Amino acid sequence: MGHVSDEERIAAAEAYVDALVSHDADNVPFSADCIRIENGIKTGFSGKHLRRSLTRGPQYRIIEAATDRTFSSAQPPGPGTVSVVTTSLIAGWLLRRWTALPR
Repeated sequence: MGHVSDEERIAAAEAYVDALVSHDADNVPFSADCIRIENGIKTGFSGKHLRRSLTRGPQYRIIEAATDRTFSSAQPPGPGTVSVVTTSLIAGWLLRRWTALPR
């Protein structure tokens, strides 16, 4: 893989977060061998798996917005943060909960 500019890396992160909200990962530039690790656990096994998961995964259906996006252009690439607004229907009550994606 060749050099990826800060702008391209941040645009890819933005596309991923957009897909969390829209449930449409067609515009996320996943590489074929990309993986996702959440809290130390591998939860994405290929670009194809990640695209399918973001598009059809029920675990993402509760995400309704992503705000406060901050991405670092540090070298090596630093962490980014995003606030994700989720909605769950529990016993007839609409529960709004703010969570933060891990760094």
